Amino acid sequence: MCRSSQRAWLVRMPEDTLRDRDERGWLAPLISAAITLPFAAFAFLLTYFLAAFDAMACDPCTPAEVDHYGGSFETGLRVFHYGLVVPLVLLLASWGLPWRSRHSTLRTVLAVLAPLSVLLSFLLFIYLVDWPG
Repeated sequence: MCRSSQRAWLVRMPEDTLRDRDERGWLAPLISAAITLPFAAFAFLLTYFLAAFDAMACDPCTPAEVDHYGGSFETGLRVFHYGLVVPLVLLLASWGLPWRSRHSTLRTVLAVLAPLSVLLSFLLFIYLVDWPG
């Protein structure tokens, strides 16, 4: 058997592919994950802390105000929970991009947007709830 037929299935990587590799591409997603995940956990626990005091927040309210507050709180909480999917997708996308230098800017932008989207989701929750007072 000929040596060339034995190596016919081997594919050589082009040299420019090896030079285009981003050696520090893991840094932005790692920092983002280290910030986003604890921040999201804190915001998640804070919303449940607010939910625990949900009944006491509207003690002096009329039944109509209680229904309005409870409905707005449930809506805000649901929007917040679904909003936590966005940072997860952004983190996965920043980790999943190819490790090439041409993707470094997009990887960094996605990594920066992940913790900001947690903040946006929490602020949206605060805005949607019609707090009694």
